[in-house]
Amino acid sequence: MKALRTWRLAIPALAMTGVLNFAPATQALADQVEGRVSKVSAGASVSITVPDGTVVAPGDPVTILADIPGLGLTAIATPWTVDSFANGVAVATPQSPPTGAPQVGYTARIETDAVAGSAVVADPAPDPETGGAQPGENQDVTSIYLRARQLSLSDNSADHGRAAILYRQAADMQHGGAMTALGALYGFGRGMDRDDRVALDWHRRAAKLGDAEAMLRLGLIYLTGRGVAVDERQAAARFRQAAAGGNAQAMYILALLHEDGIGVEASMTEMVRWLEQATRAGHLEAMYILGEIYEDGEDGIIAADIGKAERYRLAAANAGHVGAMEQLADFYLGRDAGAAERWSSAARNTAPRPDYLSDPRCLSWWECYLPALERAGDRDTHADVQPMPDAAGTTRGEANAPTVRVTYVVQDCDRIAATPLDPDRPDPDLGVPYAQLNPPVVIAECNADIAQWPDTARFYAQIARGYHKAGRYADAYNAAMIGAEMGSGQAMAIVGTLYRSGQHVAKSPAEALRWLEKAGFAGNIVAMHFAASMHLNAEGVPYNARAAAEWYQAAADHGNGEAMANLGVLYDNGQGVAYDPDEAAANLMAGLAMGSDRARDILLGNPNQLSPHTRKAVQLILRNDGLYTGALDGAFGPQTLRALRARIPN
Repeated sequence: MKALRTWRLAIPALAMTGVLNFAPATQALADQVEGRVSKVSAGASVSITVPDGTVVAPGDPVTILADIPGLGLTAIATPWTVDSFANGVAVATPQSPPTGAPQVGYTARIETDAVAGSAVVADPAPDPETGGAQPGENQDVTSIYLRARQLSLSDNSADHGRAAILYRQAADMQHGGAMTALGALYGFGRGMDRDDRVALDWHRRAAKLGDAEAMLRLGLIYLTGRGVAVDERQAAARFRQAAAGGNAQAMYILALLHEDGIGVEASMTEMVRWLEQATRAGHLEAMYILGEIYEDGEDGIIAADIGKAERYRLAAANAGHVGAMEQLADFYLGRDAGAAERWSSAARNTAPRPDYLSDPRCLSWWECYLPALERAGDRDTHADVQPMPDAAGTTRGEANAPTVRVTYVVQDCDRIAATPLDPDRPDPDLGVPYAQLNPPVVIAECNADIAQWPDTARFYAQIARGYHKAGRYADAYNAAMIGAEMGSGQAMAIVGTLYRSGQHVAKSPAEALRWLEKAGFAGNIVAMHFAASMHLNAEGVPYNARAAAEWYQAAADHGNGEAMANLGVLYDNGQGVAYDPDEAAANLMAGLAMGSDRARDILLGNPNQLSPHTRKAVQLILRNDGLYTGALDGAFGPQTLRALRARIPN
């Protein structure tokens, strides 16, 4: 087996790759109720929605399973126990720190002797109409945290400061996730000045409350020496704590530490053990590495097992790992020509992940825990660090190459043709609506900039907009294809819309969706919306509400208000996600606060399309914000509407 490249291994992209498939909720046996995890709380406590007409009782044992592609249903070894049951929802807690992290949508099997219709002693489920302190407090801190989370993902730096204020409010109410998020903002200077000491303090406080992500971050801090002396043993201890809390990334990092003996003993056996735990928790790269290990075995320690190698690679490939697809294509060559071609085609057509995802020290594109020697001017950068631009904002190739080929600063093509929401635009304030484009000027200026900086991918997407507005669809397609091949997500999205509309190319919904999803993987928010719409509305492709929800969630995670609103509707309908009035209300209200027309039209124009529980949850959020003092009755009268209007940004 080839030596593993520590710190250069891919991790799953949030909300898109490595997403687990879940079995429908059914009652499998007379004494076994099968439901789905609908909420995960601090300490890995879970809420489980069970089918109508079934009951469970406190004390019933629970097994939680994930459906890992290629491996099937895989149980988390730790057992849970039902604490309470009411209104079709069981609340269960783990009997010990879980070996895997439960996620919303996981299958839950409950062994019970309870019989439908029998009297079951259970704690009452929280009722937002009771006005009780605890339900109100929980909803209050949850709504604050969700609003902060959406603001923190915005492209607007002013929103990051507002997110910090809200995170602080939730942290003061002992919300561990808010403490962790606040520490990350301090640690990377997002919304405030960077302060490693304050970041460390917030992560320690969150870790004491049992937040596994805080434990993971503490491990990364000690491993890389951010504001503390490097301490590999302390780092490993923190990773073990996070792994015990179910954090798959911590399990994976522990495997890498055991590979080279960093803070722990060097042990191939321990490495494989942690990789297998990470795989059970759904970690994509762990699956891929196990496939490599079992292909050839390792020095008499791990026996080769072609069956296991194939199974783990299938799991990784089905979750979107291009390397696993390529290896499967080679594996099936000479064995199954059809399978070899399918995987070869899949590898060619799957969009590559951003480079930062290949470094397990990066928890998002803006937060990579790098040692001081790996920082540019002691400034944290992404793992996919570009060559440093010179004073003119340009980058040179080899030392002896005289030609400047890429520019990272605003040029005329950007000013007159940048697409709003394009993450590649060099200034977040740039953006010209399609209706305001002046095609002759765009084509002339962008051609001039392309001539000077021919390797700047965004210019090809921008000139494609000008060509399209001018009706020159062939030129638009050719320019967009060049930009797409250079990695521009906006250019990929343009190619997708041309296939969607049949302009210059034959209309092909399948090709349109393929290109839009490639653009979505590249971070293009508009493409995420289009992909979600095609899945949800069956626009020439099979109906797939779960895929639509995933794409709306991806766009929402990028701070897009319209996606938040659409996601809220899906939660209200139970389409592609479990029915969850609280999540529906939180997403709709977050979208409204972000200026979403969709959220405004629903909440102020047609609120009765929402379920009564979601409308009540909206009123509770407004009450917690101090905007509403009326009854939590789900009736949107004048007082509720006034409160909603107060949430619309000026």
